[in-house]
Amino acid sequence: LAYSLRVLYLGLKPSIITTVSKVSVKTGKSISIPCLYESKYRNHVKYFCEGAKWRSCNDVVKTNTADPSGKYSISDDKNQFFFTVTINNLTNENTDYWCVVEINNGPDYGEHFQLSVTSGTPSLYVDHQMITGYIGESTTIRCHHSNSGEMKWCRLGRNCVTGSSGSIDGTTVTTYMSEPNVFTVTMSGLQSEDSGWYWCAKEDIQIPVYLTVTEKPITSEYCKVFDDWQGAGVDSPGFCSSHSAESSRLALPSGGIWWLFHLANLNVCNVPFWKCSPLSLLPYDSGLDGDKNSIWLVGHISTY
Repeated sequence: LAYSLRVLYLGLKPSIITTVSKVSVKTGKSISIPCLYESKYRNHVKYFCEGAKWRSCNDVVKTNTADPSGKYSISDDKNQFFFTVTINNLTNENTDYWCVVEINNGPDYGEHFQLSVTSGTPSLYVDHQMITGYIGESTTIRCHHSNSGEMKWCRLGRNCVTGSSGSIDGTTVTTYMSEPNVFTVTMSGLQSEDSGWYWCAKEDIQIPVYLTVTEKPITSEYCKVFDDWQGAGVDSPGFCSSHSAESSRLALPSGGIWWLFHLANLNVCNVPFWKCSPLSLLPYDSGLDGDKNSIWLVGHISTY
């Protein structure tokens, strides 16, 4: 059935999927490929098909059927409308693929791309395909290339920056050659909406990069502790004069105390003879006192 549905689509393909056209990769490594689709296909099955010809390609993994060999994995982001396929342990036989959306009661649609698998250095690659940036800050991507020619930085399904500066969805992008054969991209003033797939491109070769933009985690060298230690089972350090901050005791494990700090009215001090593990933010929980804008902080306090 899948074979006949593909035949019906020849010469009549609408623009449903956007993906890369060609990616240079190294033998034995892994690569993740994004496939952007129209929002109306959010709840449709997506799959990956291997082979140069659309009519005879072989399904290797689907969003509703895992690949038992572990060669392929697939995930579908239904909020940003793209699915991602990761191919592991690449060989020179892994050259032609199709990103496919299954069309209910109709012919499926596939978009073709190629992998150029080499035992040497890929003609275009990045240090990390998955990167993280923080809201309000900048992130830098280094695209290594082997040949001369125009370079550009694009967002999947959006616009590209081809000169030394520009913007993508309102975020400032600057580019320059930081050293021979290294195209450096800096995105400044990051917003959470900047999360998504991008790529470096040179002529017909691209290398996809996924950017996650999130709040910067809070860490502390010393615990910030309160003057009010009633019921904590330890003596008050006596360094803080304010009682305006709220705190809730969570547990009393061996060697320390777990506290939940409410940051809305935080007025605390550093106490050098106390220390804690890195502090992490927790989202508001309906079981905690406070309003929906409250931020709570967990820290493990222990003595030297």
